[in-house]
Amino acid sequence: MTTRRYSEEIGGPRHSVRLGLLIACRVADKYRRRLPTFQELMDDFGMHRATAYRWRATLAEARGISTNSSTPGENTHG
Repeated sequence: MTTRRYSEEIGGPRHSVRLGLLIACRVADKYRRRLPTFQELMDDFGMHRATAYRWRATLAEARGISTNSSTPGENTHG
């Protein structure tokens, strides 16, 4: 019997949804009072850089936080 290969684009195995929800809860719990940097997400959860940027943007959107800088020179991506 051959093993089916999955990718994130087509959905992946059923447990991946639960895993994503678990990670989302852990990220929200760890960073209750502030928006994490992409580097913190990479270090704490083993994410790739692009994935960390997506998670950070999603967390900011869910909390109603603007990631656009109003301070000149401020790095809004971490």
